[in-house]
Amino acid sequence: MKALVLDGFGAMSVHERQKPVAGPDELVVEIVATGICGSDIHGFTGENGRRVPGQVMGHETVGVVAECGSETGRFGFTVGDVVTFNPVVIPAEQSVEFAGREQHCPDKYVIGVAHHVVAAFAQFVAVPARNIVALDAGMPIEYGALIEPIAVGWLGKYGRREPARALLTAAIMRSEPMAMMRWAAAKGMGCSPNWSEA
Repeated sequence: MKALVLDGFGAMSVHERQKPVAGPDELVVEIVATGICGSDIHGFTGENGRRVPGQVMGHETVGVVAECGSETGRFGFTVGDVVTFNPVVIPAEQSVEFAGREQHCPDKYVIGVAHHVVAAFAQFVAVPARNIVALDAGMPIEYGALIEPIAVGWLGKYGRREPARALLTAAIMRSEPMAMMRWAAAKGMGCSPNWSEA
């Protein structure tokens, strides 16, 4: 398969990589679209210290199920389903303890950040089935690449903060992509976001 590899900071190119095979609890997703996160830009430049040369990045993605692992039947996915995924992966045995707060798990890894995982700047990616989210097949499929950044805007800014639910107005102070995701999250909660260029 083809993959966009970080050759060195400031340089990327397309390489041939081994197509992943689904482990027992994994699905292989054929990528349709992947967004470029600000953290990918910082990884490309080397400024965040979380990416290394030789790595395949990418985590804001959408695709279709290409292969199902032998133990994934209980999740109900079939080949051809339109899906996205939560890139924060924790051990299955810690799923209950860290449900809804996977980022707090000390044993987590993040698809697109973890050096050992060929991530979504490739044609295929293997993901634990428990991290996969089914999407409406009637939606334009490219929209699925926005699910992860919208979730960051929702949960990171508003979803865990009950006082925000009572706000009638939310002030969005910047025009960068995550500010737009926060605007969408606030609007989805019934706020009336005010836009400011301040």
